[in-house]
Amino acid sequence: MNGDSDLNSRCKEAILSENVIDSFALVRGSIADMMKFYDADCIQVVNPRYTIVHQLVSDFSNIQNYNFSYSSFPKCYGLMDQSNMEYIGVQKIRRQTYLNLLGKDVIIGFIDTGIDYQNEIFKNADNTSRVIRIWDQTIQTGTPPKGHYYGTEYTKEQIDEALNSENPLSVVPSTDTNGHGTFLAGIAAGNIDNENDFTGVAPLADIAMVKLKQAKKYLRDYYYIRDDVECYQETDLIMGTKYLLELAIELGKPLVICIGVGTNSGGHDGSGIWDEYLGNISDYTGICIVLPTGNEANSGGHYRGIVQPTEDYIDVEINVGGGEKGFVLEFWVRAPSIYSIGFVSPSGEYIERIPPSVEQNRVISFLFEPTVIYVDYEVIERRTGDESVFIRFANPTPGIWKVRVFREQSFKNEFDLWLPIRQFMTSDTYFIQPYPDITITDPGNTTRPITVAACNHVNNSIYINSGRGYTRSGNIKPDIAAPGVNIYGPVPGNSFAMMSGTSIAAAHTAGAAALLLEWAIVRENSFYFNTTNVKTLMIRGAKRIGTEYPNRQFGYGILDIYGAFNSLRLT
Repeated sequence: MNGDSDLNSRCKEAILSENVIDSFALVRGSIADMMKFYDADCIQVVNPRYTIVHQLVSDFSNIQNYNFSYSSFPKCYGLMDQSNMEYIGVQKIRRQTYLNLLGKDVIIGFIDTGIDYQNEIFKNADNTSRVIRIWDQTIQTGTPPKGHYYGTEYTKEQIDEALNSENPLSVVPSTDTNGHGTFLAGIAAGNIDNENDFTGVAPLADIAMVKLKQAKKYLRDYYYIRDDVECYQETDLIMGTKYLLELAIELGKPLVICIGVGTNSGGHDGSGIWDEYLGNISDYTGICIVLPTGNEANSGGHYRGIVQPTEDYIDVEINVGGGEKGFVLEFWVRAPSIYSIGFVSPSGEYIERIPPSVEQNRVISFLFEPTVIYVDYEVIERRTGDESVFIRFANPTPGIWKVRVFREQSFKNEFDLWLPIRQFMTSDTYFIQPYPDITITDPGNTTRPITVAACNHVNNSIYINSGRGYTRSGNIKPDIAAPGVNIYGPVPGNSFAMMSGTSIAAAHTAGAAALLLEWAIVRENSFYFNTTNVKTLMIRGAKRIGTEYPNRQFGYGILDIYGAFNSLRLT
């Protein structure tokens, strides 16, 4: 027992410590062997394929020298936000005596900013809670979930006790100071509240919430992410996903996981480690994964180009705003083509072509600029086989920067560049000639989960910021669209507000998925439903309004849950 206690304590300290670096690693041998090989302070097991390794690091200023592969280094994710029930067919379902689906005995799990469990929208009539679990990764004073080393888990019994006490936060101190998680949970699964003219899509579903802790400082510094924005690291997201899956297995109930975060890091083709994990569990019976497209279509954060055989190079121009302490830039080329890059600073100082190599790290300083550029080439990126160049601009001089792109070996493949998601930078940093397609944030490019764009249900138009498909590899995404513009929903403090964003569209879809899982599994109409089955019905039943489908904005159409059930008559 003492050995287990020592391990738990050591792992908790490592996971939370700002002096410990976190990375993904393939399972090789026993955990003891891996601990010795990596000289690790702790190793968390994700699944039989992946682990998270935690290692003490003495000098974060030279982190690029630790030789992590691109895919092993955790990405940082931000939040995807800033009459609808009738529109998506929920009220029609409730008016059908035979159906009248409300999400009963289905869990909807969220990985987000937490939940205001005291909100009336999540209470039963007897003042007990519809929130069955909270894993608050930010509170270290209580007991972590079984098999996890950090944070505090609160059960329904504890939440009910809190609701019936004079000071609920003395019993369950978990809150949602941001309001994003509360809003999404309310849209997907809030109570029917006639007084405030509100209902969630699945008002009898069980609710589970993973409240994410903020990313470690070394990751914020590495990606140059501002201190005043919400930022979450991939390791915590993947463990939150694992927790919700374990909860569904423990309780023997179907599960919908609603994700409200996204990132521009990665190949935009669903090849990341969290992407792979979400894709794999999407195949499990009784599991449905719902993801947003992100809000990057109008941010100026993506560029697509090609160097023609008649050209030696082309220049990609980036406007860098004042006050930008730094930013990252990702360059991707589909194999077998190879490109190389150089740079031109705002003052005209030119950095010549950097020859591509299998693994090359370069640090570039300028004579007339305070800027330092770190360039990491992977001509054969481990997970995709494509060329990837990861570029970090430290202290960039404001003005027009040029990335000079040279054709080395081209088979008429375009190249793509992505800046970070908008909230990670100032509003004045963007591509001069952006390309609005292929702007779905990861993990929304993952093939099997349901990826949802946001539309305006008042006029059937797409939300201007809604990420557009397809994926970099050409797979059709998004799958469908759902309401996400000026949506009325609950916020902390028993009040309501209006919000827009693709995570809100994902919340509508998550609630609709719970209704389908209730019909299929809880009511024993089909025991084998998973994400693919739910997605197929949603696509078949989607509204298609005045355009060609599928397309890069709406996917296969607009969510219509009544239409999904109606499509069963044709099967």
